[in-house]
Amino acid sequence: DLGKRNNMGILDVDEAWETEAKACGVKSLALLAGIMDEVNYVPSVLSYEKPFGVGYVVAANKIS
Repeated sequence: DLGKRNNMGILDVDEAWETEAKACGVKSLALLAGIMDEVNYVPSVLSYEKPFGVGYVVAANKIS
């Protein structure tokens, strides 16, 4: 969803899953999605790993 500018996909996270997964970044990403909603940008996911059952993403947004 980050690489596709799908802000609703980020905002539509099941709270039970968020708690179970210990998804501490979800609220921060939701805030960023709200801020960037009206900004013209091109997202790019640079890397994603899930080495120990927890996902780590590195992403960049090029504002144009």
